[in-house]
Amino acid sequence: MTGGANPAQGPSEAPKVDPTSQKERSGGTEYNTSTRINSVDELRTKEPELYKAIQEGMALQIIKEQRKHNRKMKEIYREGRRQ
Repeated sequence: MTGGANPAQGPSEAPKVDPTSQKERSGGTEYNTSTRINSVDELRTKEPELYKAIQEGMALQIIKEQRKHNRKMKEIYREGRRQ
């Protein structure tokens, strides 16, 4: 059977989520698009999962830029040895 728990309803639909108003998993505090976080420390304490994801994203971006820089430097050194 395809669909939800009630076969009379037909195929199940994704639950409708209001992106501007979701409850935090712990504590039940409501955040929306107008919520202000004033410091990184406040973000770290209120939303540790989001904080961790942001930190990982920044780290990956730094690694990406370092690799790009290293490739450019290797090419510069190769060109210098050819001359």
